[in-house]
Amino acid sequence: MDEHSYFTEDDLCGVVHVVDLDGAFTPDEIIKGADVEKVQYYCDKIEIRSENIDKLKFSRQSKRKILEHLSSIDTIIIPKGKSVPYSIYYMSCNLDHVLHQKMNSTNREKQDDSFSFSDEYDDPEKFENFFNNDEIKIPGSYKETWDYVKKDYNSLKRGSNFWICINKYKDN
Repeated sequence: MDEHSYFTEDDLCGVVHVVDLDGAFTPDEIIKGADVEKVQYYCDKIEIRSENIDKLKFSRQSKRKILEHLSSIDTIIIPKGKSVPYSIYYMSCNLDHVLHQKMNSTNREKQDDSFSFSDEYDDPEKFENFFNNDEIKIPGSYKETWDYVKKDYNSLKRGSNFWICINKYKDN
């Protein structure tokens, strides 16, 4: 194996984790059976084939527990006992929703849109401004942004707390 094809614990100074929420914190009652190929997200409901509702409910329960745990920790221990900072940031309902105002993109649309976003926001200042825009930015402290997204339908509403990460590391 090429010695430059992997990281060592000395290369790692912290972990920044970015996730889609997929409406994980909304009540299960908003999940509706529908004639759809894959899960469809809307501001007030989630549609899935009727036979997959229970599987989705279980998956969402697991995701909620994991996100609650990960959003409560600020360090992780990596091999050889090194402790590094850890933080997790979200895109709600998902990355396509935050970046392109689309909730149910096809794989092709995701690919095309990612290239468009990359081209348009190649400038770090423009990228920073995008996530600090009031249409995207969920205001508050790290904890407050997580508390917000756990309420009602907020994990389906367009928004992100990624601005906190950008602002925290922009001068480093």
